[in-house]
Amino acid sequence: MWVGWHAGAARFAGHFRGVERFMSIFPSVIRDIINDVGRRRQIRHDDQVSSFHDWVMREAKIETHVHIEAAVAPSFYESLKPPSSWLESRPWERAPFNDLRAFIMAWVDLTRSIRKIAEFEALAEEFVASRARSNIRYSEAYFSPADFSFMRKRFAIAPEVFDFADVMAAYVRGLRRGLKKNPGFEVRLIMDALWPSNAQERCEMKVALRATLGHPEFHDEEGVPYIVAVGLGGAENHGDIAGHISFINEVRGMGFKVDIHSGEGSDGTLHRRSVESLSPDRVSHGFAGVSQGYVFNHNVVMCPISNLLLKTFTGFPEEHPAFELLRKDVPIAIGSDDPLLLGHSLAAEFSFLFAIDDNFTRQTFLKIRQNTQARVLAPEVCSRVFTTQAGS
Repeated sequence: MWVGWHAGAARFAGHFRGVERFMSIFPSVIRDIINDVGRRRQIRHDDQVSSFHDWVMREAKIETHVHIEAAVAPSFYESLKPPSSWLESRPWERAPFNDLRAFIMAWVDLTRSIRKIAEFEALAEEFVASRARSNIRYSEAYFSPADFSFMRKRFAIAPEVFDFADVMAAYVRGLRRGLKKNPGFEVRLIMDALWPSNAQERCEMKVALRATLGHPEFHDEEGVPYIVAVGLGGAENHGDIAGHISFINEVRGMGFKVDIHSGEGSDGTLHRRSVESLSPDRVSHGFAGVSQGYVFNHNVVMCPISNLLLKTFTGFPEEHPAFELLRKDVPIAIGSDDPLLLGHSLAAEFSFLFAIDDNFTRQTFLKIRQNTQARVLAPEVCSRVFTTQAGS
């Protein structure tokens, strides 16, 4: 009898630890989403999710859609002077958001706290350190010098308006320092040219990008550039699509890849037009066309938690297009997007998918990782630090 009692107590203690661990993986807003799914269908137990999460944390990971500015710990921004707009709530306490615009306003408010050029260096260095802590061996990350130069000037966001090229160089200096301190990890950058940019701003970006091509500061010891792609972030905008096409063609001629935010806050028709007009090397989000049978199946990164918390996807979480594409064996990657503002991590993103879909297994994670590695924009850099281990 005592043996049975002890065995039962041990099982209960193990279950309790699993529940406690589950509570620490997700913020309450994501736990609520998981519990809501559980009212409609069977989901995995908390201890199963906790075990899976611990395994994913140990596994080497690759991430190809994340924004540096919103992918460090809150402590980084708390160490800076907060703007007065933070008095009511800090930006990372505001999820879920009413829509994409509300999220963008929180993102802008977050970045108001950066007031010195050296803080961009510190931000990039801390980003690399955060990658190492999470065992994300290789990252291709958006960074946004245009937000601190052109957008601050145009919209009077903050009194400190920086030179675009100076900000770009500061990010790269910080990245170099971070990589030197964290051997075994690599990061390459995607310069966000922003959907709402205008012709003059894009012209200045082209000049700054061209200046990096022969500059040793923007290349590693093997001559590979740190900036490997140009992106278009923010709300999809075809008001000047001809200007974007011209800009993209010119930067592609310089040797940069192209990664666009598309099919996130737009409908499937606009998403398809963006892809067909710009011919990107990769699409970030890209879920809008799935229900209409249009999928950019060459290289797409999906961010389900972001889509749910920004309300850009308004269906049931278990019906997110990522699951349909996985069932159809369409190769996708998974990204955390803006983990600071969304309160999660890349590992939590995978654990969320595991929690609400019985078909998502460890093998699914390994297959996604393999697909992601095969489609990175700088494969020669990724191969330095990441080798798939059979039987992981």
